[in-house]
Order: sequence, then structure tokens, then C-alpha cells
Amino acid sequence: MEAKKFYLSKTFWLNTIAILTVVLGNSSPVISEFLKQYFTELGTGWAVLNIILRIVSKDKLVIS
Repeated sequence: MEAKKFYLSKTFWLNTIAILTVVLGNSSPVISEFLKQYFTELGTGWAVLNIILRIVSKDKLVIS
């Protein structure tokens, strides 16, 4: 099994985008309202995407 750099991981980027959206959402009323209105749907979608990406991931990640 080959190792790949962590920043090449789709799972890493999905989670980074989700974290940034929540953090930056506090500073934008439009994003904040959207997150509040669709919290359940967004959370479910995020979880499903994480599961799919973990299933299709084959390479070991290396943090260095």
C-alpha cells in the first residue's frame, strides 16, 4: 500500500471546507442563516460524503 501526503486526501479537504464554512459562517449573516436553516441536511450530507470517501480510500496518509 502506497502512502500519500495528507493534503492530497479528498477526505481532508472535505472536512477542511466544512470547518471553514462553520467558522466563517459566524461572520456572514447569509451563510449563518443558511447553516441554521439546513443544519440537518448539511450534517447528514457531510457524514455520507465522509463515509463514501473512507470506503473508496485505499492509500495510507503520511503527515510530514
